[in-house]
Amino acid sequence: MRPQTLDYRSVLAIIFFLVSFLLVVALRSSFDGVNANVHSWAVSVNTGSFIGAAKMIAVVFDIESLLVITLAVAVVLFAQRYWRGSVLLLSAMCGAAVLVEITKTLVYSPRPIDMLVHDTSNSFPSGHVTGSIVFFGVLTYLAWQHWDSSMARASSGGLYVAITALVGFDRIYLNVHWFSDIIGGCLLGAFWLKFSILIFQYLIYRTTFIKQYPLQVKKGEATAHKSSHRAHSWRPIKGYLGHCYQFSDQGAK
Repeated sequence: MRPQTLDYRSVLAIIFFLVSFLLVVALRSSFDGVNANVHSWAVSVNTGSFIGAAKMIAVVFDIESLLVITLAVAVVLFAQRYWRGSVLLLSAMCGAAVLVEITKTLVYSPRPIDMLVHDTSNSFPSGHVTGSIVFFGVLTYLAWQHWDSSMARASSGGLYVAITALVGFDRIYLNVHWFSDIIGGCLLGAFWLKFSILIFQYLIYRTTFIKQYPLQVKKGEATAHKSSHRAHSWRPIKGYLGHCYQFSDQGAK
């Protein structure tokens, strides 16, 4: 994997997605009119010819199904000695599943009464959308680390957006989610995806830094090197932030 750098815009993006998600949670009642209109439209376009396919999509992209697929993909990545990608995918998806479950527990949001598939959990946010954004987002990110072709990146990015949009449409089409649930799932998924990648990149940088500047303290010299150890422990963070600043400064020139 090629070394990555981040600038302040990545942190701002994480804050933006998180704040936007919290605003949607706090102002969900403001979406009542939009939710009703979108739901009425979905009911009007429901046809028997597509319902079977829609139900299949719902099964495949359910967050529990994605966790099983994640485990299989992670095993393949690990077998290919790409353990970093394996750990990122596993941790990001497990974290997304936990966040969705916590949010559904804390936020009371009944589902539409005319659901085409049975589901008893709260509707906000859409776990299908959240999981799809994180799962395919991580895969796209990992692929981009090895693809220099603009065409390949654009194609994979377009496929990522198309899959996410299909999953969101499918949830509304089956009358199991309100429009605000889809928006909430998108924002929560985007937040967790960006946050997971940020932590992943920092840990890679920190590991590389420690290898370049190993802390060697011989037995019996711990007291003498205590202050040096404290200063050294901050060096990865300082180096990473300085690296990000340098990258940002170069991009501005």
